[in-house]
Amino acid sequence: MRLRTLLPILRNFLAAFIALVAGMMVLSGLGVHVGPLIAGAGVFGVAIGFGSLGATSSLHRVPFRFLVIIRLITAFAAPR
Repeated sequence: MRLRTLLPILRNFLAAFIALVAGMMVLSGLGVHVGPLIAGAGVFGVAIGFGSLGATSSLHRVPFRFLVIIRLITAFAAPR
């Protein structure tokens, strides 16, 4: 069951990686310096990471808030 779930993810990751490496090889063959492209991708990844930090830091609070709301609803809706 797990293999059936993970295999498409692994296959897509591998296909994207092969396409990226092939693209870099083609660009390198055409005379484009790929080092700055790789460095730019790293800087872009760090920027995305810092940008999403604020969004993901509050995710652990969502289940707690949901449980508090459910508790309040059940406390006031319970028959007395």
